[in-house]
Amino acid sequence: MTVGAILRTKYLSVVSIGLQATVLDAVKILNYNRIGALLVMEGKAIVGILTERNIIEQLSKRGVMAMYSKVGDAMNANVVACQRRDSVTAVMEKMIRGKCRHLPVQDNDDVVGVISIGDVVKWRVREFESEQESRYIMTA
Repeated sequence: MTVGAILRTKYLSVVSIGLQATVLDAVKILNYNRIGALLVMEGKAIVGILTERNIIEQLSKRGVMAMYSKVGDAMNANVVACQRRDSVTAVMEKMIRGKCRHLPVQDNDDVVGVISIGDVVKWRVREFESEQESRYIMTA
């Protein structure tokens, strides 16, 4: 199966923020959308990703003042991305190797979604359950 199959099960909305926004702005967007990461974009280009983990790291270093820092100072600029046509197994390997829990999904140069480790796990569980059901039917 491919990342595209996972995307078809999700509400396709790419939530992003700019470099100059504050971490507090980002926290509000994360909370409102009930998500764990924001793509940091300049136009159509991904320049970083800001995750809950990045925010916690900034808070531990700077205290409450971290909330007023710029997203560009808190984000991870080394973004690992995937393509819609990538296999779920390949994406799992990227997440493990890159130690990342959120991957932007691109179709050529366009960002078409974001998948999380939770999306991948749900997909794999459904796949496993379907296989088990098929085996049960074949042996019954």
